Amino acid sequence: MIWLWLLFIYLEALRNFYIIEIKKMVPNYLESFIIRGIAAIVHGVLLHVQTWDDYKFIFVFQISSFYLTFDFILNWMRGKEMFFLGKNNAIDRFLRERPLLHIFVKTVALALTIFSLLKYYSHV
Repeated sequence: MIWLWLLFIYLEALRNFYIIEIKKMVPNYLESFIIRGIAAIVHGVLLHVQTWDDYKFIFVFQISSFYLTFDFILNWMRGKEMFFLGKNNAIDRFLRERPLLHIFVKTVALALTIFSLLKYYSHV
């Protein structure tokens, strides 16, 4: 069921592509945060997670894999370079001025994604 989370990330990138490229608007970041939170909870329910001990590794996976892949997918859809950062999002603006930090954070996200999946599957 991990694939459902990856599908959600793809669909969320597609939603943002529509908002940015078709509607020519800036995404509502609070709305996006709420949608992503609801999706994370639903994903946990679908995995039959019942305790924090069961959920903690999925939670780390959800956050790290989203951060790792969402930008790449959205940038690919928009025809941008892989590590392109926008001008509207506060995190993007911060990381634009610190490209080495951007690469470091993506690397940490990759490590956390792999680690959390390994821990989740060894725990279940």
